[in-house]
Amino acid sequence: MTGESDEVLTTLKLFNINLNKTIADIRLSYETLIGRLKSGLYIVNDGYIYYNNSVIKMRIDLISSPKSYKYKEVELFDFYENIFDLEGNI
Repeated sequence: MTGESDEVLTTLKLFNINLNKTIADIRLSYETLIGRLKSGLYIVNDGYIYYNNSVIKMRIDLISSPKSYKYKEVELFDFYENIFDLEGNI
């Protein structure tokens, strides 16, 4: 037994193409978010991750804030599901 953890670390790296630098490395543990990102079946636009009928809002204001406070993963992402009424009920 080596005493090392068998835990696999998953991180989300956010890169600002205009500044040509990484603005955040966020360690992820929420399996739903990890699975969605690994699937590649989403679109990212202006701090939002769109997939199916759902949206994940990335709190860019917190992510890009001064690093004097280390935010938790649950504080950096807001999840919204069933955005549109797809049943046609008006």
